[in-house]
Amino acid sequence: MKIVKFAIINLLRNKKTNFTTALLIIFGTSALLFALGFIKMSFFGLGETMVRQGIGHFQIMNPNEKLSKGDYPLEFGISSSDLSKIKTLLNEYEDDIETIMPRLNFSGIISNADKSTIFLGKGVDTQNESVFSSVFVKMEDGKNLGLDFDNPKKNELILGSKLAQILDLKVGDTATLMINTVDGAINAMDADVSGIFSTGKEEIDKRLIMVPIDMAKELMRTDKISKLVVGLYKTENSINISQDIKQKLQDTPYSSYFWEDLAPFYRGVVNLYNTFFIFLGGIILIVVISSVLGSVSVSVAQRTSEFGMLKANGFSTKDIMLLVLSEIFVLSLVSVIISLIITHISMSIINVSDIQMAPPPGSNQGYPLLFDHIWLESVIIAIVIVLISLFASIRPSFIASRLKISDALRS
Repeated sequence: MKIVKFAIINLLRNKKTNFTTALLIIFGTSALLFALGFIKMSFFGLGETMVRQGIGHFQIMNPNEKLSKGDYPLEFGISSSDLSKIKTLLNEYEDDIETIMPRLNFSGIISNADKSTIFLGKGVDTQNESVFSSVFVKMEDGKNLGLDFDNPKKNELILGSKLAQILDLKVGDTATLMINTVDGAINAMDADVSGIFSTGKEEIDKRLIMVPIDMAKELMRTDKISKLVVGLYKTENSINISQDIKQKLQDTPYSSYFWEDLAPFYRGVVNLYNTFFIFLGGIILIVVISSVLGSVSVSVAQRTSEFGMLKANGFSTKDIMLLVLSEIFVLSLVSVIISLIITHISMSIINVSDIQMAPPPGSNQGYPLLFDHIWLESVIIAIVIVLISLFASIRPSFIASRLKISDALRS
């Protein structure tokens, strides 16, 4: 207790040196917290966006369909009889599953009578898609599929904004779709343009259209679907349920694919940000170590006579070393506590300020700047900073404790 009391008194006495060290510790801790908070929220936001706007929590399909193999369209699609069996299997998880979304992928040529271009199409169950995400695509004009209640069975489509520009199509116009059916024939169908959407990715908006899945089946002349997309109430349950379903499908032609395995872009972002945080964290820790080491070394050199007096008054070598370490412990502890308070208050203010970030590469839509409060990681980072500070002060404290009384008093 005597050592701690002396440590606090010395900290208050040497304000200038300790203030600079405290600022560097506060800055280093806050920088780590802000970086990790941003990264964690980015992972969460990007993951939820990808899950809710297309990928789902896991997908069930034939591995050959996933690899786009086959001599004709939907050769490895899911038949209606197999679909019923899969849905029966999924009923075991009805408390976890929010919705099940059949998808049918197809491609062909879209025309407005004057111009034609290729397209990539999705047949979607509009009701289930909307249950899982009220905005599974962002509409720029018109309305989404399935919202014409006066004529719910009509042939309609929505298309990407860039594709609409290429073909000069507007809401209410009629477009003609031509595709190869599953039996190799060519089929064509007219459809009304109900809406124009944007995914935020220009290359996708140049090619993508969506139609009701029943219309897609009629166009393809099939009862098959490409895959079954499953959305859960809680993302944290997805990997366990996906693996469980995968095991139960081992004796079938189908398999379950976890959403992260279907999102190489997400994996790339995670790896990039993790590398960035390790690099940034390493630099900050080096700065903290250098700062504490330099500060304590200067303090020891300036207080040589003080340590001599303490030894002359009965302080042992161990007491001197503990005194220096206690000073750094108290200083670093107070600094990280101040940093935690400032950082989390700042995060809360930023989170409600609706600050918009610039669109990422390949996208034309910005996103809000948000931070995860990362409470557990905050405690861990604070402990690491304190331990690093103590580690950096070991050598100077050892030097101070080994001073001879006669030499110290003469300095």
